Amino acid sequence: MAQVRDAENSIEVLLFIKHEDEIRYLPWQQEGESLPLDRIPSKEEKRKILQQCVKLPGALCKTWKIDMTLKELNQIRQWVLAGEWKQDAELREESFLLLDENLETNFAGFHLRYTKAEGLICEKGEGDDRT
Repeated sequence: MAQVRDAENSIEVLLFIKHEDEIRYLPWQQEGESLPLDRIPSKEEKRKILQQCVKLPGALCKTWKIDMTLKELNQIRQWVLAGEWKQDAELREESFLLLDENLETNFAGFHLRYTKAEGLICEKGEGDDRT
């Protein structure tokens, strides 16, 4: 008889860099170009945007952390969708994670950083002793 294990939660996000009031691709993707938040992206632009998908580290999806993770993702989504992207049915359903220009961010009590070689890395943040 086969047994099914409870699968752990996982969340996929579209990963970009936040620079002032705009978002950009990572430096080695699309030459780090800015994204047009003030208009609905073309079909080709949207295809490139949707390719920026990464899974959040498992620590952010644990039962004790998921509410905080979803709350912070919703805040980012509201900022990204404040412009014309909210008019696009596909983009409106996505979650976003925005890094600084050093490819890092503090998110849901963790310090996240991204490297081309290792992907999204989750490190314990201050005041959070559970990882």
